[in-house]
Parts: sequence; structure tokens; C-alpha cells
Amino acid sequence: MSQMRNFYLLILLVLCASSSIAQKGKSQISISAFPSAAYFTGTSLSGNFEQTTFAYGLEIGANYFVREKVSLASGVRYEQKGSGYDFPLTDAFGNPISSFAGATRMDYLILPLMVERYFGERQIFFVQLGTYVGYLMKSTFGYEATSQAPALNHDSRPDFAAFDVGISLGAGVQFSINERLSWNASLQTNHGLLNVSALPGDNKRLNSSQLVLGMNWNLMKTDK
Repeated sequence: MSQMRNFYLLILLVLCASSSIAQKGKSQISISAFPSAAYFTGTSLSGNFEQTTFAYGLEIGANYFVREKVSLASGVRYEQKGSGYDFPLTDAFGNPISSFAGATRMDYLILPLMVERYFGERQIFFVQLGTYVGYLMKSTFGYEATSQAPALNHDSRPDFAAFDVGISLGAGVQFSINERLSWNASLQTNHGLLNVSALPGDNKRLNSSQLVLGMNWNLMKTDK
């Protein structure tokens, strides 16, 4: 519980810092949404049964330009991650007769910190590099009922670490609508650096790829 309070305090500090720097120079406030594909890598007890799962995420952020074409971006992101499963069913002799699908859904609250570099006279194209810290708010594992097995839906959060850390890479485009508004689209990939499993003998990292679509609000520069 103390870990959760400390993480929420960190979010509050990030938001306050973003609000402060937004008043000191060229900056943007942004809101983004994205579909994502999440998957595990590493050594898993689930073996070849794990599959990519598709989910979504939302982010509210701030972008502060430290130079004309270089900015620091951060914010607060909600992101679904996890994995799908395809479990085989066999007869008494071990012969496959059917299969049923299951899924682990993991709800993360994430603090990203990215460096963005813009290119061109109109600064349309950009690349991103950074890191993130994620806090696992909730995790469930389940599958639908079949003729061979009843439905299951249980809390799987104890099976995973509370925190995750990773690196992010991305590239995209940004187009102005008017002096204050612009929209952007980018492809981003996130690679977990820590073993997120709490189970003995399980060593796996959580990754995701996203198509991020967002709107930016350009704040007025002040002389203060």
C-alpha cells in the first residue's frame, strides 16, 4: 500500500513540474489514445501457449522544448498489457482434440520520460527515445467456459511484480491545425527491462507496440 501511495505522489510531482515548466517557455499540453499489441519475451512457464494480445491506452502529457527542435515529454499514461493463451485439450491418450483461449489482462499506470528530436524547417517529423516506470494496478487471468472446463476469472496480481521499468523508441509526424492546435501520429515500441513475474522459475519481460494518435495544445510563451 505504501508503494502505491509513493507512486501516486510521484505522479503528482510530475504533473506539478509539467505545469511549472509550461509557464517558462515553448511548451505543449497533449492528450493521446492508442491501440497496442502487448507480448511477453523471456523464459515463461506458459511456454509456447502465450500469444500477443491487443488492448489500448490513454495519456495526458506535457512537452517542453529545451531547444528549438529538442523537447522533453512526460505525463501520466494508463495502458493495458498482458498476454493471450491458447491451451490445448487432449484425450486420455494425449492426442489433441480441441483448445480453448485465455488471457491475462494487466492494467498499468505509467510515467514516461522521452527526449524528442524534430526535423525539417516545419518540424513535421520527429523521433523519440526515453524510459518509463510502470505500476501494476490490477491483473486478472481468465477464460470462457467450454464443454471440458468451466469459466475462470481470478486475481493474478500476486503472480507479478508491482513495478516495471523499460525503454521506449518511436518515430512520428506532427501537423499544425492553427497557431495553438496540432495533431500527431507516431509508432512507438516499449521494451521491459525487468522480470515482471513473481513465480519461481518464471523469467519474462513485458513489451508493447503502439500506434499513438494525439492532439497538442501550444501554450503561449511568456517572458517570466
